[in-house]
Amino acid sequence: MWNGTNWIQKNPPNVPPGRYGETIVYDAAHGQVVMFGGVSLGAGVVLLSDTWVWDGANWTQKYPTNIPAPRWEYGMAYDVAHRQVVMFGGAGNGAAADTWIWDGENWTQKSPATVPIARYGHTMAYDAAHGQVVMFGGGAANGAGVAYLNDTWLWMGQTGLRGIQPTARPRASFRQWPTTRSTAK
Repeated sequence: MWNGTNWIQKNPPNVPPGRYGETIVYDAAHGQVVMFGGVSLGAGVVLLSDTWVWDGANWTQKYPTNIPAPRWEYGMAYDVAHRQVVMFGGAGNGAAADTWIWDGENWTQKSPATVPIARYGHTMAYDAAHGQVVMFGGGAANGAGVAYLNDTWLWMGQTGLRGIQPTARPRASFRQWPTTRSTAK
């Protein structure tokens, strides 16, 4: 846990299994951190579709009625304006182009009229100055491997996602695990 100055090791009675490729966000409406899915660190590669919440002292696994398909490298952010956690895309059995909302107890799939192409490795964040969730970049499979994306989308709440064309934008972005590391000596 970060106290504003230092990291403090917590030893909660319950902990999720080890994983990577998951995302966690703070859900202010319900006063909890939400974590979904990822890839198991156990024997073999296993995609996960479990939901866990952290209350500051302990992890609790949730058992929602509706569950998104297993995935990793998805985008997720807390939407302050609509008081909900929104999740889009990710990698699983191919890249996903679905949108899910977490209400503190259950996932609900949304079917917006406009949907970005399936992607993984993208980022999402809440833009407090404009009151909206912004999604940028990622990777999408194409015949030659991966197409790196530099498109920008806004989550509009119940009306869905809307693509925008800023006059200036960053190069294509894709979160990727480094294959090698080196240190200067």
